[in-house]
Amino acid sequence: MDAEEILRLKNSWQAFVVEANRPDPTVIAMLSAYGTGELVHSLELVMQWPNEKIEYKRSFHLLDGDLERLTYEVFEELAAIGPKVKRR
Repeated sequence: MDAEEILRLKNSWQAFVVEANRPDPTVIAMLSAYGTGELVHSLELVMQWPNEKIEYKRSFHLLDGDLERLTYEVFEELAAIGPKVKRR
């Protein structure tokens, strides 16, 4: 990855965060759960632009603790990026 690509990604991320913090943002957050009905072992948070371009993706794994703690971590992450982001 060269300096030009890093700058492009940085600018895209900064624009995403600005949009995510607008009063009525157009960006979308999707949360997927993996596991069974009895045991969810991981969650994946994907944040994207309205044109479906993925800007951010992070996986959260249940290594210790419980699902409540894992869910709390995901929503803390989302709130830090943009508290009014549309959730799906």
